Amino acid sequence: MEDVRIVQIMPAPGWCAVYRKGKRGVEFSSPLVCWALVESSSGERQVVGIDTDPKGTVEISPYSNNFIRYELRA
Repeated sequence: MEDVRIVQIMPAPGWCAVYRKGKRGVEFSSPLVCWALVESSSGERQVVGIDTDPKGTVEISPYSNNFIRYELRA
């Protein structure tokens, strides 16, 4: 995982991070806690989703090796 600094957060109502699980590639989703504007040590900025894993640890979704995409669940 790249070292980043969170610059700003904003709500992400209805959004989920979708992941792939196991050898069969079964997909599962996790509700986003928020969107975050993050900045790398080189100054590059991007908006990423932040969710929690089953243990309750907050993580930056696309930094997980099994992250696939974001989805809006209406």
